[in-house]
Amino acid sequence: WRKDPSFPAAAAGLARCLGTSPKRRAEAHRVLNDASALHPSEPGLYVVRAELLLEEGRLEAAREATGQALLLVADDADAPATRKAALAILARTYNSEGIDLGRAGQNDQALFAFKRAADLDPEWAGPIVNMGIAFAQLGRPARARSCYEQALSKDPENSVALYNIALQSEARGDLVAAEAQFRQVLEVDPEYPGARAGLASVLLDRGLPQMAIDTLRIQLDFTPDDVEVWHLLGVAYDQKEQTSEAERHFRRAIELDEGHAASYGQLAALLTRRGQLVEAVGFARRAAELDPA
Repeated sequence: WRKDPSFPAAAAGLARCLGTSPKRRAEAHRVLNDASALHPSEPGLYVVRAELLLEEGRLEAAREATGQALLLVADDADAPATRKAALAILARTYNSEGIDLGRAGQNDQALFAFKRAADLDPEWAGPIVNMGIAFAQLGRPARARSCYEQALSKDPENSVALYNIALQSEARGDLVAAEAQFRQVLEVDPEYPGARAGLASVLLDRGLPQMAIDTLRIQLDFTPDDVEVWHLLGVAYDQKEQTSEAERHFRRAIELDEGHAASYGQLAALLTRRGQLVEAVGFARRAAELDPA
């Protein structure tokens, strides 16, 4: 770029490299500003600017930059890659907007944003998965399932879609299907958050505590301080009537999270069976304070 300022692709590449570091984004923008001043009709510079702005969460500014790029290639039949890149970034701005709306509990509005993203980039499974999550939040599991399946038709190894389908199968009591689906998630992504805990929960519901223990022990190698894993290990040992081990795991879960109501409740039940009623009452009261239900 320094040697040949007439070569805007060099500036675009340099800005991309600089933009990978949050500390150098301002420098990346300066490179783009300089290049755009020399090459105001170069759409690739606007595409890279949009990428940086999207990474920074400046969605409206990113849309403006993609709009500029699309205007510049509107009459250029030889620029399909640039057009596709601009539309992909535009899709991601709407997907990000949908995620923000969903986190704010505005799932109806989020659906419109995800639909817009899916229309702009029909090959991308991400916004369709997010539509499924929004439908699930709205209490429409059939529509959610349809979205997950549609996403998998585009991306058969989409771990988020696979995980949410597994959760649905577990919720409706189809434990055999849920087990297979959780295992499929782990084949795709061995570190997917919650997948082994979900699998272990299904195995416990199927009366297979040793298989659940084996699964959870693997998870501890990834997340040694995962409260839910320690709690489920306690449940598994309790199923096997190994009460000392169960107690140890419930107490560890409580050490990690003093607000984990389920572990207090399980520990209270275990101590009650042992006849340690005074201590059991204390744990039961704490469980009820945390979760009256």
